[in-house]
Amino acid sequence: MTGTLGKSVLTVTAAVMGVIVAFSGSFGLLRPKTVPSASATLIADDSTPRLLWSADMEEGSLADWYSPRSGPYGDFGGGEYDSDGGVTTVSAEQAHNGSLAAELTLPAGHGGTRLFRWHELRLHRETVQAAWFYFPRSYRSVGGDGKFFNLFQFKSRSSSGAVDPIWYLDVSNPAPDRMRLDLVWWPRRLEGPWPHASGFRRWTQTVADVPVGRWFELKARLRQSKDFDGTLRVWQDDEVIFDMDGIRTSYATCRFTPWCAENEWSVNNYSDSLTPAPSVIFVDDARIELP
Repeated sequence: MTGTLGKSVLTVTAAVMGVIVAFSGSFGLLRPKTVPSASATLIADDSTPRLLWSADMEEGSLADWYSPRSGPYGDFGGGEYDSDGGVTTVSAEQAHNGSLAAELTLPAGHGGTRLFRWHELRLHRETVQAAWFYFPRSYRSVGGDGKFFNLFQFKSRSSSGAVDPIWYLDVSNPAPDRMRLDLVWWPRRLEGPWPHASGFRRWTQTVADVPVGRWFELKARLRQSKDFDGTLRVWQDDEVIFDMDGIRTSYATCRFTPWCAENEWSVNNYSDSLTPAPSVIFVDDARIELP
């Protein structure tokens, strides 16, 4: 698949784009799961075609997420990371194309199951990440002041070994039985997202709700930055919902890339408390491209 970036828009600086709120939630430890060997497409040269990697689950497993390795140990290309009962399986109940998709389930309405890729983001500083999502019903986040429902995120590894969310799309409830995506800057003490700023921040939008009972696409163009020359543009079904420029996206570390920044992308069903339970979503036709 070779998706497009959609229509051009005027870039707006992050400093004027949203509403800021407080947050006190926590994020659990990640634990890998074993899956069969992978068959994903991997391309390492900027002169090659735009598609770097894709996962459609049509082989009947989550192996594409682990490619180029086939086991759960070591620093490979990505994988499934679960906590507190969350689990991802391959399902024929829904599919965007073909007959299979990933089914991400929180049996008790809390915990996390996440499908990660970082291999391509360590080869290319600027990439486009996309996936199709299906919500069979509306869910409501019922946690406390720090409640969260993390659907799509960019984490970063520090030189000291911390692995934390930096930016993520959070499913909020603007009204009963309605869902909408907010954009969150998560770090508490890391300087950012702009120079001389710090602390949790949230941006809201009114462009689109999260639909129920149909597939929709989320796509994000990321330029990684340990400083403040990064960008993050997010589309929902080809409509720009967030456009951030002059931002930080990563801890400062030269361990993984020559540009001394490191981001990892994941799609998730990850929350402190959702109702009703079990909470189930589907993901299909994920891909990473060059812009």
